[in-house]
Amino acid sequence: MLAQDRTALAHVSQIRGRDKFLDPTHPWMPPALPSWDRAMRAVDRSAPALPATELWGYWIPEPALLLGPKDPVRARHYLFNWILAQPVWLYMLQVPGSGAVKVAPQSWRDFLRGVIPDEPSSTTMTGRRAFEIKQVFGRVFADNDLVTADAEAGEGVREAEWHGGRLTLDAFNARIAPCIVWEVFELAFRYELLALDRALRPMATTDDIVQREARVARVFPAGSLWAVSRLPDGDSWGLFTSLPHRRINALNALREILTSWMRCPPEIRNAEPLQLSDSVETIEQMELWLALFYTQMFFDISGRAPIVPHRWPGLSSKN
Repeated sequence: MLAQDRTALAHVSQIRGRDKFLDPTHPWMPPALPSWDRAMRAVDRSAPALPATELWGYWIPEPALLLGPKDPVRARHYLFNWILAQPVWLYMLQVPGSGAVKVAPQSWRDFLRGVIPDEPSSTTMTGRRAFEIKQVFGRVFADNDLVTADAEAGEGVREAEWHGGRLTLDAFNARIAPCIVWEVFELAFRYELLALDRALRPMATTDDIVQREARVARVFPAGSLWAVSRLPDGDSWGLFTSLPHRRINALNALREILTSWMRCPPEIRNAEPLQLSDSVETIEQMELWLALFYTQMFFDISGRAPIVPHRWPGLSSKN
């Protein structure tokens, strides 16, 4: 497998506005992991894009969408509304028939603005989008008083709970915001990995579903598939750590999943599990092979860019 940068070779129809295979430049964007960044740039997008109606939506909002507003006040509102709604939304994703589904980017944008468009209907484009938002996010709006994107200071809810603490709207700064965005990357990768595994390995029975979910969960700390149970610290292991040897367990678990997929390359399928005695070069080579295969398969099946792991930025003391 080659990690050639194919960004410039993408078919013109594959670039709809911002190139979603590249991280936007933003002070709140957590650092990319080199292997995953190379893999994203290497995805073969030379064929014409699928119609928009055939592209997968998003279980979790795109991290870049949260950072999209040029106005920093509006960006804080987006992050705040996501944190406020996250517990209900993650719960809904696990409940069959809850209405939580893959959501189009525009619908996520409308939701993060904290506004349901008027006049839901099926006769106009705006009305259909309003209908979708009300159907999908109605429970979230009912349980939370979201902050509107154009709210003035002092209006609406000003605190949200996040990992045992209370965040005010003003707390979304260069110390906290990158960690929140990192968590969005992490959550999105978990749900997308599970969805791709289900698409490539259809499960016939409840036992199949339970077993496959357990295998996917082993990629993540504490086997936590549906949520980030705790924020990383200096002793954490996972795909997001800066030390390659702390990524070994997660990479081995990810490799176990990918070897069961069609088109799995021999570099992955025939390899031995990584060991603590392996060199940094060996670990990073396997990581790159896994990232290359995963990102290409996700794109081929979903028609869009995957959301991939990023390095934990840490809760520094900077403001």
